[in-house]
Amino acid sequence: MQRKEIESVRRQALLQRRPGFELPQGNRHRGTIPPPVRNPAAGFVVLTGYENKRFHVYDGNTAVIDHGQRLTSISMHLKSIDVNPGDRLAKGEIIGTVGSTGISTAPTFTGGTCLYGTSVDPELFGRKEY
Repeated sequence: MQRKEIESVRRQALLQRRPGFELPQGNRHRGTIPPPVRNPAAGFVVLTGYENKRFHVYDGNTAVIDHGQRLTSISMHLKSIDVNPGDRLAKGEIIGTVGSTGISTAPTFTGGTCLYGTSVDPELFGRKEY
């Protein structure tokens, strides 16, 4: 992923909560026990951002994975992040754990996917029939 694309993903994360901007299409899960967050497809980590290291977005600790062919996924509100930028990941590897970082009132996970910088429904990539 090129620097311009990383900045686009970062900008989208910063703007997604402002009035007039669409929330990313994705999945939100609430829970009391922090389960692990797993990588949806093979790829490599392009960005990790920690609240306590001045990464200020509304969605707290964040990891962005580049899956190739201009498809990226983003995992937000993580309690812990177990990967580093540049790490190659296989499908199903643990990215981190569900947390309550950023603007959230309970442990929650928000994940989304972007194709060519546009937010798309992650369910499109999990279906076996179209």
